[in-house]
Amino acid sequence: MTLSSRSRLFLLSLLVSGSLALYLARDRFDVAAMELWVAENPLSAPILFILLYVVLVTLLFPSTLVSLTGGVLFGPAWGTLYVQIGAILSAALAFLLARYLLADWVESRLNEELRKLKAEVEKRGWRFVLMLRILPGLPFALLNYTLGLTRIRLLHFLVVTSLCILPRVIFFAYAGDTGRRAVEGQDISFQGLVVLALLAVFITVHFALKRIRHPFL
Repeated sequence: MTLSSRSRLFLLSLLVSGSLALYLARDRFDVAAMELWVAENPLSAPILFILLYVVLVTLLFPSTLVSLTGGVLFGPAWGTLYVQIGAILSAALAFLLARYLLADWVESRLNEELRKLKAEVEKRGWRFVLMLRILPGLPFALLNYTLGLTRIRLLHFLVVTSLCILPRVIFFAYAGDTGRRAVEGQDISFQGLVVLALLAVFITVHFALKRIRHPFL
């Protein structure tokens, strides 16, 4: 697989520009101020959040924290939408960076567990990716880079990723919104039930997959 020098430069410039923007804005992260800014900028705020999500998660910042922030700032419905878009875009970017620009660097940093994962994906294709995306606890961003080193097609990767992360995205959006409402002293009965129900589903899926007794698990 090859990529033109111009495309390589474009991908690299995206990562560098994002890192610089994050560094320059490092002293401006204040939740209350961000909520006010979101209320005053209903059109530009979602775009900025999605861009920040892509930059942060591509730079291996924990996706869970960013996803919860989406719920805090935008609520469960819009938070789910914006986090889902950001997650898909960041997954695609990390996948392409690993495949076309940073393959040697990523390969050199894979631990034994991720090397086994990569080998299983090569043998089983998108079906194994489906199981990995459902299984809780695997690092989202690092998995994106690892899968970029395999022969799986980008379209298959994105379709499986989009479908499998949606329940988790909904959970984080609801959890973030529920936490904000609790801090503000609002009634969180309904949101709390949704969060607990989704958490129960994740725990059930986790133990169900453990019963498969796959060597990687």
